[in-house]
Amino acid sequence: MSVHKVVIAEDEYLILEELADMIPWGSLGLQLAGKAGDGNTALRLLETTGADLFITDIRIPVKDGLTVIEEARRKQDDNLQNMQRKTDRM
Repeated sequence: MSVHKVVIAEDEYLILEELADMIPWGSLGLQLAGKAGDGNTALRLLETTGADLFITDIRIPVKDGLTVIEEARRKQDDNLQNMQRKTDRM
C-alpha cells in the first residue's frame, strides 16, 4: 500500500497542532508532509512535497484556502501540459 502525503493549512496554531496530533496518519496510509499557517506557505508546501491531499481552512492569511487550491490545480495542469509537449517532441 502506498502512503499518501498530506498538507494542512490552518492559521490558528492550536487547531493546526491538534489536527496534526489527533489524526492517526500512519494507520490511515497517510503521511503528514507539512503544516502551514498561511496560503503562501501552503502553496509552497504543496509544490515541494508533492502532496496528494490538502486539508485547509478557507479563511487563512495571505491567500485564502480556495485560492491556494485554484493556484495549485493550475500549476499541476501546466506541468501536465508541459510533460505532454515534451513527449510529443520525442
